[in-house]
Amino acid sequence: MRAGIKRAAIILFVAMTLVAAARPGTSADLDSVAAKTVDVVFLRPLGAFRLVAGGLLLVPSSLLHAIMYPINRDKTVFREDLDRYLIEPYEFGFTRPLGTDLAGN
Repeated sequence: MRAGIKRAAIILFVAMTLVAAARPGTSADLDSVAAKTVDVVFLRPLGAFRLVAGGLLLVPSSLLHAIMYPINRDKTVFREDLDRYLIEPYEFGFTRPLGTDLAGN
């Protein structure tokens, strides 16, 4: 199993290197290729995991806020939870440009 993952990572790295080098008018920037490879191999699956975990954590968090609603009367906590647990992980894992780091640069 590990050999298959290692082989897939090597094939992905080589493919990305060839695609980056084959673009007309640009030179192959190895830092950019390495950043994109790390992004695809490590950060995108982490974003998918965060999305699943956030979906699981959203329900108890919303229930606790619903219990506290008569005391706080703050409706924005539900939107903040939705942003924190579902929207941010989705944007991180699926809509963020390839190769950007955690800060979005």
